[in-house]
Amino acid sequence: DNDDSTNIDQGDWVNAQFTSELKNPKGDVIREVFYEFYHIIDGKIASWSQFKRDEKKLE
Repeated sequence: DNDDSTNIDQGDWVNAQFTSELKNPKGDVIREVFYEFYHIIDGKIASWSQFKRDEKKLE
């Protein structure tokens, strides 16, 4: 963003995705997918965020 008041242009951005198959499904939800985003500056995590998406059984 070329804004000197933020560090968003520095370092590296890394994302990861993890899928969890539920052994005991919750209603019609059969798996959960987790997404994570890391902002790494000078080898350290400057920020991190995560969100989850539920996948339902197709009928």
